[in-house]
Amino acid sequence: MKEVLDEYADNEDDIKALIVWTFRHGFKDENRKRILDFIKLCKESGFTPYVADINQTSERINPIAKGLAAHLDTITHPLFGKFNIGIGSGQGIDFEGVDGSKIWLNVVDLITPADLNISYYRNIKDYNLTMFKKIQSRLVNADSLTLWVVKGWQESWFNKAKLQTLLDHNKTVIFNYWYFGDTIGGDNAIDLILAGKDQYLEDASRLGRFIADLNGTVAVVMEPEFNKVSITNSAENSALFASTLKEAMKRIRAEKSDVLLSICPMDTGIRSTSTSYGGYKRDSLGDKNEWSRFLPVIDALKDELDFITIQEMVGQFTKDSSKFPSDELVSYTKDQLGLKDLPKRIENFSSFLNERYYLPVLLGYITLPETGWKDLNGNNLYDDGELIEDFWLDESVVLYHRLKRNAKSLYDHGLFGFSPMALFDDPDHDVGGYQFFSENEYHIGIIATNATNGVAGAPRGANMRLKGLNGISILDILYSDQPYLFLDSGWNLVGLPETTDFSLFNAVWGYKNGEWHANVNGFSTSQLENYGIRQLNAIEPYSGYWVLTDKSMLIPYDSNRSNIDDCLETTGWSLCSHIETEDIERPDLNFIWKYDRGAWKQRNSSNISYDSFDTIENIYPDEGVWIRK
Repeated sequence: MKEVLDEYADNEDDIKALIVWTFRHGFKDENRKRILDFIKLCKESGFTPYVADINQTSERINPIAKGLAAHLDTITHPLFGKFNIGIGSGQGIDFEGVDGSKIWLNVVDLITPADLNISYYRNIKDYNLTMFKKIQSRLVNADSLTLWVVKGWQESWFNKAKLQTLLDHNKTVIFNYWYFGDTIGGDNAIDLILAGKDQYLEDASRLGRFIADLNGTVAVVMEPEFNKVSITNSAENSALFASTLKEAMKRIRAEKSDVLLSICPMDTGIRSTSTSYGGYKRDSLGDKNEWSRFLPVIDALKDELDFITIQEMVGQFTKDSSKFPSDELVSYTKDQLGLKDLPKRIENFSSFLNERYYLPVLLGYITLPETGWKDLNGNNLYDDGELIEDFWLDESVVLYHRLKRNAKSLYDHGLFGFSPMALFDDPDHDVGGYQFFSENEYHIGIIATNATNGVAGAPRGANMRLKGLNGISILDILYSDQPYLFLDSGWNLVGLPETTDFSLFNAVWGYKNGEWHANVNGFSTSQLENYGIRQLNAIEPYSGYWVLTDKSMLIPYDSNRSNIDDCLETTGWSLCSHIETEDIERPDLNFIWKYDRGAWKQRNSSNISYDSFDTIENIYPDEGVWIRK
């Protein structure tokens, strides 16, 4: 602590004043270096300022939160001061018109309270105003719109007046600047970049001029998925690539000084639940070895960055990249892709970058296509009739559910938001390109339409399906205030709403005062009593329950927090719900267990860890928890 005081302040009050000062001044140039040096010294001295309450005593200013180091840019920009959920899309979405022409719906009209009952939109074939209004009623709550800018882009692709309308509604506009794209995936990547450098830099200046007069929060993410092996396999290539991007970033900022700049590595590496090579308990939780490959590029760019972007794209089948350019496919199991650990992997990826650079992290785009593939004829190729509709729809739904539900924990690990990659499925996504995800390229959105897939220029149809489960859509999950409970097919240990309809489930079991209570389809009260089990007729808001279902589902949920003492038995085991992490941080609770998607997790007063069980890090109100005092 003395080192910090000697460097920056004479006493504790001066340190507090410095933290307050950072809120009032820009986090740029010399200020950036001063604050980063301050944080570095604090961390080296074992002292973490806690910005949420700078008036605490020195004893209370401690690592009870990530602190100032976790969210440095909250001191300069409101974008980083909350958890944001946005949407990705083209600005113009083409639908088939009644006369066979294309009708372009501007996505801004779905994210703002625009009039959708206009004559131009009514020319969409099978136009369903009620459905579009339903989509709009959700998307008006989105925090941002992510658009893609590719090599050869034209200003006419974007309606700046509409973008300004979006900004006027306090939304953020993010441009994913994908200039080099997949062309830098080959062995001659650096040669291509250097040969086209002048054109690239001029294009960057052109992009800067295009966004210069947009008034509001505008961000540019440089070269999403840049971390191809061709770039990261040598220090020289990384340095040349980074220097080119740095110059482009300076050109963009020269045209628009308040633009927020970022760069986006993809999440590559091992994802299996059965191996542990990547620095975590299992590789499904992250791969530090692979993530470290692109760090030299970000190291060289960190002084230009306002935040770092990451992405997640996984699917049940993809092209076999080891056989490039062949179209042969490979399929994966849920364990091979570590799907149940994916929300935690995203948290770990964010923390990995946040703790190194002290910069906020954005999950810029994420997709988990719901379709599957079964190779009926054994030729390792996709053929007609081999697509399985909604094969992984439950996994797609629960992924978005968990990201929304886990927002506080994600934010505490440096992630300030995420966006689905696409609003609508795209019937000609990457047609003519490599199409790494094969037929799944046409299923990356959260709304399906009756389009003809795989035909270049094919418009969408207006007969739409909002992807989700039992009438509750991903749109409902992400862009409404209503919390939902997700139930896997099989057994779930959860809390339930007081108005639960027992007929939805195969069985519900509760435990109170050392006795089991149950409501089982097909069993009467007397039949249960024959087994010594009491009939369960009502749900108590603070109790946990075992729920058995034969299919995955969503149900509306009351996430109000209960008083844990209302649930705890005097002695023995208690089955609780509607509590949160801080409720279990007390010394009189000896054992705590929860059952999360087929896996037990535990926590105990002796802080003993077990190889066979993950340690409980967070408790959410919709979870059921076994507790023993």
